[in-house]
Amino acid sequence: MEGVSMMNGKGDGSAISLYRSERAAPMASAPTVEEYVARFLRRAQARLRPNSHRVYRSVLTHHVLPALGTTPLKGLTRPRIRRLLVSLLEAGNAPMMVRCIHVALSAVLTMAEDDGLLTENPAHGAGKRLWTRKSLPRAIPLTAIDALVARALEVAPRFGALFLLQARTGLRLGEVLALRKEHVNLTERSLRVAETYHGGGRFGPPKSGRPRDVDLSDEAASALEALCRASTSGYLFAHPRKDLPYHPARVDEVFRRIATAVGLPDAVTPHSLRHSVATALLGFGAPPQYVQSLLGHRSIVTTVDLYGAGHGLRGTEWVDRLDRERKHRERDAAAHGPRRAR
Repeated sequence: MEGVSMMNGKGDGSAISLYRSERAAPMASAPTVEEYVARFLRRAQARLRPNSHRVYRSVLTHHVLPALGTTPLKGLTRPRIRRLLVSLLEAGNAPMMVRCIHVALSAVLTMAEDDGLLTENPAHGAGKRLWTRKSLPRAIPLTAIDALVARALEVAPRFGALFLLQARTGLRLGEVLALRKEHVNLTERSLRVAETYHGGGRFGPPKSGRPRDVDLSDEAASALEALCRASTSGYLFAHPRKDLPYHPARVDEVFRRIATAVGLPDAVTPHSLRHSVATALLGFGAPPQYVQSLLGHRSIVTTVDLYGAGHGLRGTEWVDRLDRERKHRERDAAAHGPRRAR
């Protein structure tokens, strides 16, 4: 999730005007959490990227307001917020999701503090020691991805191709949706990731700020070849009644429905396919630098920090390869006689 200070790259003047009018408009001195969240979301449109705003709206609406919505803003305390976070973890939500909820709530309360409605942000410190910085993203087992893609290809072929492409390239959802025919190089089996789609007709650069080329597996290349032949729009995943890609929220809706049908937990999302690619490739022994390039991380530190612990071969399995290589050399020497060292 982007930070609350991230500006909307389009510089929407109407959003800025709304933000200023909201700042000027008076508000009751004792609003409820629900009332103030509504104001926060209106004002945040001027500062957040569309995807980030959608995430904030979703986590606040589905996780915070049901528990705290009727509470007076001034009645929130650090222990109460911590109890909410603990209950979300105990309900089976992934630590990274609960951390995301905590970040969104903290952003709301920081704004309330700036508005003079609170003397301090009670969310600060509420999540202490509930999770670790290196909590691993949720990945989907490869066999489960096979089932999900097969089901999607059966009931919604265009979305099935989208999920297959994510599961073979690790692209972010917005990056897949922004793909055009000219981004596909079937001869080289590569794909140019040049932009991302936020929804609502809004495009922007990839999260790293620069384009990249990614490799295509045989299956991914075949799927893209079929899409390029069938597409009547410049976009490979265009809405049938609009010359624009599907909205990310629509893709998420289809993904959740199909994921539920094949028995995957509620916590998985299209972004989980990206995590699955990184997890699997590192498990196969792919160099972290290659995975970094594929995912478009600005720094290899991000790749290693997110996926370097708990994935790939264990240390003993790596060093055991040295034993195996020695045994291969012994068998080779026995068959062909000793060779002079070089």
